[in-house]
Amino acid sequence: MLPVWPFDQLDYCAIQGDAFIALNRWLNNWPALLWSNLTQLGDGAVLAPLLSVLILWRPQAWAAALAAAPLDALLSVSFKHLEAVPRPADYLDPHQFVVIGHTLKAHNSFPSGHSLTVFACTIAVLVTLYMYERSWRLVALTLVAFVFACAVAISRVAVGAHWPLDVLGGALLGSMAGVVGAALAARYPRWWRLQPGSIPRCVVSVILLLMSLSLFYRAFDKPELAITFGLSGLCGLVATQRLLRGCRTRWLRGQVHLNLSGVQ
Repeated sequence: MLPVWPFDQLDYCAIQGDAFIALNRWLNNWPALLWSNLTQLGDGAVLAPLLSVLILWRPQAWAAALAAAPLDALLSVSFKHLEAVPRPADYLDPHQFVVIGHTLKAHNSFPSGHSLTVFACTIAVLVTLYMYERSWRLVALTLVAFVFACAVAISRVAVGAHWPLDVLGGALLGSMAGVVGAALAARYPRWWRLQPGSIPRCVVSVILLLMSLSLFYRAFDKPELAITFGLSGLCGLVATQRLLRGCRTRWLRGQVHLNLSGVQ
């Protein structure tokens, strides 16, 4: 195991224990329902359908977020395994701070995977959008997106799942993954320019449809998260409908071709 530079695992927890407890308690002056919903947006299975509406506007931005995912996952898994930092509930007495949802106890705290994911997607989308335009509207969107990403990241402290430095580390690593994702989408456009009616487009449509429907199922299981899951699922269904339109056109053309061949 590698120590978290420049501290070992226990020092890493000790130097921010008081700060974590104070920040966790302060954040929980806000409703727990807010944090339990916000933190779900750092889950790739929830964030992906939500961002899929970009297919209707800027497909390259959606592709950039998708391209950032492999590096996102690699960084998260690698650092969690190598650093083996105890979760707050595994180091502190859980009664010292507020826990929302499940109490997570494991030695995989650094970095925050949710923070890494939300920053990877946010940076990938913003970098791609800046390739198309430079305007005050985009500056305003950047500010909103940055606040959104920070809120989702800090929710990991609010729910008692991560140390503050886990969140910061996740944000930095995620930003790096986001830049890489945007670069890959710009460098290799052929893979994400899904032609209407093509087989890859149909495959992506089915995957997105299943992800969206699964969110509605999860909403029934967790009513307190119904708004987050429902909104994300709805965005996924809208994007799926747009993608499937081309698949349906190809199928109809195939039927017409078969009918004409039969007439001949």
